[in-house]
Amino acid sequence: MAKFHSRTLTLSAASLILAFAHGCGDSESSKKTTAQARTGNQATAPQTNPTRPRAGGSMMLMPDPVVDFGDIQDYETRKASVSFINNGDQTLEVFRVQPTCGCTTTALEKTLFAPGEGDVIELTFKPKGSGKQTKVVRVLTNDVSNPSQEIKIKANVISSVTVTPPAISFGRIALNQGATRSLTIKAPNESFELGDVKIFGDLRAKSSLTLNRISAEGVVPKLWRVDVAIDPSIDWGWYTGSVRVNGTVQDPADASPRPVTKTVGMNANVQGKVQASDSMFRLLSLPQGRDFQKNIRLSRADGQPLEILSAKVVGGNLANMNVIIKPLQNSAGGVYELTLVGNTGDITGVIKGNVQVTTNVPGEEEIILKIAGSVRAK
Repeated sequence: MAKFHSRTLTLSAASLILAFAHGCGDSESSKKTTAQARTGNQATAPQTNPTRPRAGGSMMLMPDPVVDFGDIQDYETRKASVSFINNGDQTLEVFRVQPTCGCTTTALEKTLFAPGEGDVIELTFKPKGSGKQTKVVRVLTNDVSNPSQEIKIKANVISSVTVTPPAISFGRIALNQGATRSLTIKAPNESFELGDVKIFGDLRAKSSLTLNRISAEGVVPKLWRVDVAIDPSIDWGWYTGSVRVNGTVQDPADASPRPVTKTVGMNANVQGKVQASDSMFRLLSLPQGRDFQKNIRLSRADGQPLEILSAKVVGGNLANMNVIIKPLQNSAGGVYELTLVGNTGDITGVIKGNVQVTTNVPGEEEIILKIAGSVRAK
């Protein structure tokens, strides 16, 4: 008879939290669902009968490796248990239990299991996003035939509130003109109560929003319109930000309302008489120790001669970044090419900085080109 020990797989402090889309964690509930049986493991090694004890090695057997929660509200927390036993004749060692979500950590208190000994992995699932989704937890062991096996978590996540469009791109905005874009908040859940709606990021200081309910009281779905306006006084350059919608929804299984948050990303490219092929040096993802160069062309929209007086890197976190200024031939001084050059060195992570450019254009004597990218380990 198999011997089972009560163990808990821990993620993000106390429980295994599998997060969808933009992060880990949300609201909680105590609904518990056991794993539904499916047609065997995800293992690819041939086995004529995977339930028959194996001679000559360890064997990890998970009878029910697929958890299907079906429909689940986005504010819920669901739990499930997946059991396994060592169906071999030698000690089974569990090296790692690894979810594919990058914001979680896992640990098993016990990692060695004698033949016939079993354990239980308890999962806590907190969804993000909406629609049909699948997450994978990979279990790595010394199983001689199937050293990497999978637990699959499936769900159809139903949103209690949606915000459309999911992102706002203002595109190119003429300097001193400003711009406005709109969002629609839709709440099909009758218990949803809208809290605050706020702007974050670069655009926070130079934009504002107005919120109006456009559905009548008592009508479901509940609808609101959000107008986001960029102020005409915003400076030349590239901007990013977000609109964050906060609210609550009532979980019937809990006396307290659950918080719900939706975030919409925004960007804007503000340019005037000085026109740039791009207002950001986009270095993308580079390996350590890599030389790089990136070009941006500057000209005047009114056809008048442009003069670049200087260009330098400010606030950069790579010590050897420099800018080369080159007037293009046959352009009568009207077009310049700026080349950002450098080496990623031995750092890893985000590349930061700006290129400060001075020009002869009245009102646009100083413009800022952003630097963005990342360095990955070799």
